[in-house]
Amino acid sequence: EEFSRRSLPAPPWLAMTSDNHAPANEHDKAKERAHSFLVIMSLSTVFLFSGTVFGWGAFSSMLLQEGYYDYLCVTPDKDHPCEKQLQALNNAFTLATTFVSLTAFVNGWLVDTLG
Repeated sequence: EEFSRRSLPAPPWLAMTSDNHAPANEHDKAKERAHSFLVIMSLSTVFLFSGTVFGWGAFSSMLLQEGYYDYLCVTPDKDHPCEKQLQALNNAFTLATTFVSLTAFVNGWLVDTLG
């Protein structure tokens, strides 16, 4: 048999972005709303939290210069941070990377489930 491009069905993502796509019933409308929500949530997560992971070296230096967690030190010094200050910044990094990973997992599951 000869391969015919016309015999293949349109991919589902193409139907969601097509200009002439009109939802047939309430279920389709709900699925489109869920799809739009997932796209917005995924992009928001990437833009808001991934910079914390990938730009941490510069961000950490800036936080130290601004005096974040200075109250943890016995004698605060912006040029020489104390161990507790560095530990608090490392905990912030750990929480940020964990949050990005967990939201990526949840977003992936939602995209697989809802489309």
